[in-house]
Parts: sequence; C-alpha cells; structure tokens
Amino acid sequence: MWRQAAESSTLPKNLRDAVAWAAWMRALGLGDVLRVKRMSALLPESVRKTAGDSDEFPATLALLRNPGLRPHLQQGVQRSATYAQMEEFRDNWWCRWTDGFGNGGYNSEDKATASALPVEFLAAGEKKQAGEEAARLDALPSGAVWLGRRAIAYVKAHSEDKYAAEALGLTVRTTPLGCSNESGEKDKSVLSKEAFEMLHRMYPKSEWTLKTKYYY
Repeated sequence: MWRQAAESSTLPKNLRDAVAWAAWMRALGLGDVLRVKRMSALLPESVRKTAGDSDEFPATLALLRNPGLRPHLQQGVQRSATYAQMEEFRDNWWCRWTDGFGNGGYNSEDKATASALPVEFLAAGEKKQAGEEAARLDALPSGAVWLGRRAIAYVKAHSEDKYAAEALGLTVRTTPLGCSNESGEKDKSVLSKEAFEMLHRMYPKSEWTLKTKYYY
C-alpha cells in the first residue's frame, strides 16, 4: 500500500517522495531486503544515488546525509523540499519509527486521539500485520542512535571504505541536533564519543577529522 501511494498520481510529487522514503526506511528497520530494493527505485535521485538498492552501509550513509528523512509522514508541511538540510531546532532524523498506528491512530503521544482514529480501510488481518510491524519498529532506538550504531559497526569491519571517515563525522553531528527520546540522549553521547575517537585515531588527516573538533 505504501508503494501504491508512492506511485499514485493522485498525490503531488513532494508527498509521493515522502511516502516513498518512509516506506523504504520502514523496510530497512524491519530488515525486509526485498521491499528495500523495490522502494529504492522510488527514492529522490539524490538519495538513490548514495543508497542504491542496498539495505546496508550505503543506506546508512544516505540517511546520515539527509537529516530530514523519516520513516513516517508528518501532518501539515512536509520536509520534502529540505530533507538534505540540517534543522537548527532538532527536527532531524526521527525520535520514533512510526506515527503511532500500532496504537490505533496516527498520534502515539495522544492516546485518546489514537484510540479514536482507527484505520478503517484495512481488513482485520492487515491491521494485525500493521500493528505487529509498528511494534517491531518502535522497539528500535531513535534514528540518531540506530544510524550511529550501524555506522560504527560498519567502519570497524571496513576501515578501508572511502566514506568511513565521513560516516563517523556525520555520526558525531547527529548528537546535538538529532531528535531522540529522553532515554536515547545517553546512548547518543556514548556513540558520539566512540565515533569521535575512532575518527581521530583511524583517519587523522581526513577533512572530516579536521572539522570534527568535539563530541557531544
């Protein structure tokens, strides 16, 4: 259904893009390699150029480079035109993986609203599947922590990658301006320090090392 919406001419292009990358990111979180490949073809060109159809490091790097991408849709004005720009008020990456559908509605912070807004166009089996997927996604850490862990693990195993230093530098950058829930703040700080120390130890002459002067 996400793919159908992303391909439908009923929606304007900016909303189709937002649906496409949300579906792609949800597939990444669920480890659904087949759907990652299918949805990657619908990503904005600048994102697709980095991510390709991979569910591994290229996808991680694409998300680190584009802080306005998120795995759900927002009400009102989307960040479709500014997804590559860092927002100064921490509206970057994502705190939660879903918009609360698993609780019956679209706003998980408002339980009364959520329970009052069931998604009636889905059959019972589809609602069950969607709820299970939402629960799996929301068990994952916030975007900055999830991406940081992926980036650090990859660089430890592939230190020769030409984008390794960039990934570590971007991981440090997620810390002060990346959205996270309260429990994720400590995790972000731990990852920031680890990425910073790896960057300076492993790539002392990299441009990313020179411009990454602090961890947070």
